[in-house]
Amino acid sequence: MRRLTLMMAGLALVGGTGAQAADLRIYQSANDWFGLGSGEVTWSSFVADLPDGARSFGSFPDAEGLYSAVRAAAPAKLKRLGISLDPASGCQEAQTTNAAGTLGWAFSCSFAIRTGDTPPAVAPAPVAKTVAAKPAVQVVKPAPAALMVEAPMEAAPVIAGPPDPAEALNAKVKADNAAVDARNLAVRQKYEADQAAFEAKKRDNAAKYAADLAAHDAEVRALEAQHAREIADWEARVRACKRGDTSQCAK
Repeated sequence: MRRLTLMMAGLALVGGTGAQAADLRIYQSANDWFGLGSGEVTWSSFVADLPDGARSFGSFPDAEGLYSAVRAAAPAKLKRLGISLDPASGCQEAQTTNAAGTLGWAFSCSFAIRTGDTPPAVAPAPVAKTVAAKPAVQVVKPAPAALMVEAPMEAAPVIAGPPDPAEALNAKVKADNAAVDARNLAVRQKYEADQAAFEAKKRDNAAKYAADLAAHDAEVRALEAQHAREIADWEARVRACKRGDTSQCAK
């Protein structure tokens, strides 16, 4: 229940700016995240496009199968954080990137946070009221009135309120974001290293292909030159035979 209280305080912090809340992603993995805003939790599952750019639904036959998985997974996973959700109010898909920067589609469903178990607010401490004293009834000859000194009233005791849940939530969100940033950095660095290795291999393949092609072209030119010499020699023998040099005629 305390985790739920902290999360509700977080909603009060981030729910005021809808655009910022929509962009806030708390990653559970590179392809799964949730966001908070307007009293709702939005759970998203990401599926990358196929190599030819075609749409993909991962291991599911269609989008509805994927939405069914999201509607089942989000309440179960957030339940472990102490957050109870109402049934999904709506689902939609949008083209985006995951934590690794891969292009694809996010399949998202929104759930209202169930606030029935939220603890009641602490009632303010009662404030003591000062009651004015009634004037004394004089039954004798007027005389100089004595100074009336009222004893000071004791101050109402100050009741310390509960710890501010926003501070604990902010610390948790910062720690979660730092962990997500570290995972994203590791994924990005691995992707960049893999991309650099791929580009180097592609350059090596291109250089080898160019060398093989040049060798092939040189061989073809050599064969063509040899063929041209043989044709010229044959034509010279034919002309000599026609002039009467029978030694150059075909045997």
